Amino acid sequence: MNVNMAYYHFLPSRGGIENHIFFVSKELSKSRHKVTIITTNLVKFHSKSLPTTETVDGVHILRLWSFAIRDWIPVCPVAFFKKLPKCDILHLHSLNPNLFMLPIQIRGHVENVPTVLTPHLHPDRLFASYHHPLYRSYLWKVVPALLRKVDGVIALTPAERKYYEKCDVRRVFEIPNGVDLELHKTDPARLASFATNHDPEKRKILFVGRMTALKGLQTIIRCLPSIIKLHHDVIIYAVGAYTEYAEYLQMLAKNLRCEKHIRFYFDVPNEDLAYFYEISDLVVLPSIQVEAFGLVVLESWAHRKPVLVPNRGGMRDLVSQGGGKIVYSFGAAAWGQAIVELLEAGSGLARLGSEGRKLVEEKYNWKHVTQEIERVYRSILN
Repeated sequence: MNVNMAYYHFLPSRGGIENHIFFVSKELSKSRHKVTIITTNLVKFHSKSLPTTETVDGVHILRLWSFAIRDWIPVCPVAFFKKLPKCDILHLHSLNPNLFMLPIQIRGHVENVPTVLTPHLHPDRLFASYHHPLYRSYLWKVVPALLRKVDGVIALTPAERKYYEKCDVRRVFEIPNGVDLELHKTDPARLASFATNHDPEKRKILFVGRMTALKGLQTIIRCLPSIIKLHHDVIIYAVGAYTEYAEYLQMLAKNLRCEKHIRFYFDVPNEDLAYFYEISDLVVLPSIQVEAFGLVVLESWAHRKPVLVPNRGGMRDLVSQGGGKIVYSFGAAAWGQAIVELLEAGSGLARLGSEGRKLVEEKYNWKHVTQEIERVYRSILN
């Protein structure tokens, strides 16, 4: 089977959707399917000099030259006419408004190519106050029509599936994200050295995500002074992609006189991330942005680490099964209280981490996820 997957960001860009596409494509390639990722040369919405074609771990990548308007709307003129690889299935990812995904979807429809769509869209996003009114209007008015134009829609969570069914989408399949447990294995000798070199006397709270306001790290920094009054040995490890907002976060910690209790690690290699999870006691995800799923939750669970998540989006849906706690406020006081309660939970902290690990082993691994996606492809082709 020849599969074309389309998304406007891919390697070297890394994120939840990019990882989803990469791992599913790798698993499909292992099953002797030919997968081509159709993407752009954009990295953080800026045009970069990248190879037009390359192969990574058996996955073929085709990059179309693009540019972005206002640093968030991809535009790809050649997507309207460039000859694309022939395929049996076209699999689109995301429904964000742009002139890369839309022309590819239109071409698939015109050329009568069976099309699958994974929107990565949690219904909570429809009510997110941080969105521009025009974008909210797009989500409410345009997205349902686009959903009805494809042959199958893959929802990541039960809440997402129910929303699509209410939109009268013909065929909706519920398949979650996954995590590669092999990638999260650690070398015992290196782990011992890593732990020794990273504040071995401290209790570590881990944040993993881009350094942007919507990821909410500022909330954790604001509650840090109240935490260290009760637990002097606490330190925050902030791991993620650097942005200019990181300078504000560093200044905020300095102004609150807690800069000695936070360490920033920017653009950490993937192979090092597993070690940060291993040496941590707790993972916090105070995202203001509605996350469609929350891969960091699964990565934390792979290392038996409990998580704290907000009461919205896919992360709430995941943690409602166990493996952590849900915080029902975006205020710093609520997050500080929740962190202190878990730090003082004793064996309860390890129990939550074990619950998460069990969920990953039973439900959230890429091999199982890809097999379900492959069944969707065959169902549509038949």
